[in-house]
Amino acid sequence: MSKHPLTRALWWSGIQACAKVLGQFSLVKVIALWYGPAGLALAGQFQNLLYLLQTMGGSATQNSSIQALNQDGLSAESQRGVLTGSLRISFWITMVLALLWILGYPWLGALIFPSEFPGWLYFLLPLSCLLSTFFFWANAFLSATKNYRSLAIHNIHQIFWNTTLFIVGGQQWGIVGACTGLALAQIPVAFYSLWGMRHHSKIRIRSMEVWNFSSLLRKVPYPDGQALKSPWPMVALSLYSVAASQITMVVIRSIMMKQYDINEVGYWEGLQRIGNIWVPIIATLLSSHFLPILSQQRNRKGFLRHSIQTILASGGLVLLFALILMVSRSQAIPLLFSSDFGPMIMLLPLHLITDILKAVNWSLSHAILSQGQAKQLIVVDVIVQGILMGGVAFGSQHFGWAVAVQVYAATTLVQSILTLALWLRTYRLLKATSP
Repeated sequence: MSKHPLTRALWWSGIQACAKVLGQFSLVKVIALWYGPAGLALAGQFQNLLYLLQTMGGSATQNSSIQALNQDGLSAESQRGVLTGSLRISFWITMVLALLWILGYPWLGALIFPSEFPGWLYFLLPLSCLLSTFFFWANAFLSATKNYRSLAIHNIHQIFWNTTLFIVGGQQWGIVGACTGLALAQIPVAFYSLWGMRHHSKIRIRSMEVWNFSSLLRKVPYPDGQALKSPWPMVALSLYSVAASQITMVVIRSIMMKQYDINEVGYWEGLQRIGNIWVPIIATLLSSHFLPILSQQRNRKGFLRHSIQTILASGGLVLLFALILMVSRSQAIPLLFSSDFGPMIMLLPLHLITDILKAVNWSLSHAILSQGQAKQLIVVDVIVQGILMGGVAFGSQHFGWAVAVQVYAATTLVQSILTLALWLRTYRLLKATSP
């Protein structure tokens, strides 16, 4: 294997992406064959709620940890401070989210939780949320240290348990059992993550440091005097971006379930699942390779060069995927789902073009994020998510289910234009040459 960092990143990202695709394919195929488009819509609603809680708490500090651990000259003591602080922030955010979720049952249970699922499954979600904190914490460390091999194995381990327990639960107890298995899969994943951190990191975290809530209100003291940026701006962006994307999906699906036949909602869900095929490799490539490198750039030339590399890598890979899928769409849709999902084919071209734009937009966003420009990205996303939900809510009253795909394409184009403007602003703020 080549020792070039990008080659190694692509190699291991490709391996875990293949595992992710296989896992997603297995989940979607099982749902499509056993429960049809209606089952896919219900499972999609549960998964979005599960991932919303998991990632809002667990991944809140992932990008800020990667950025902080890649600062030049970071001492071992400061590295320990970063890891301790990130776990503490994630843990307490998760605790607050779990409490709000439990207290909100009388309202949320009827509004967004599928009526086909029992109430105890609703209360199982916070447990999964707490356990997944350790998974994202370990992921951040492995990404920051560019340990591509261990990072791939770590993610594949999660994919294995998610897929296995989902299928076993679905076979034994139907769609409720499948979703229960997905939530319980975080138990073995959490233990593996803790073992991995002890194996790969010489830094040891004391439990009392994590439980210390009052330390969130003051800066972490570094005995060696190392100066680090505050993680809160990137934490805020992570919290918002995860919440916005997942909540938007839940709201759109809830709107469509009231306006359309449940099978039509399943067709829309199927198109969203197609994006899950390319998202793993792009997300891993951006967080584990390009974000650390972009965070080290302090002049325009380096920032421009690596931004272009990021766009070409992510956009090019999704373009290749889109072309392959378009050529074989008549065979690919029945293979990925079942013959019941044929109506998806007419909207597949528009959705794939939108996915290419989305990949480019992700690249620009990570470049902006690497320079600590988080607030502007939040403003842009607020605008885009508002247009998306408003457009679907209005369009669903006058048009068919295809309007959700069309509005999604229009808002992605708007977001790409605004993000490009922010990237240009970030580029101009950098020094022309190295200091």
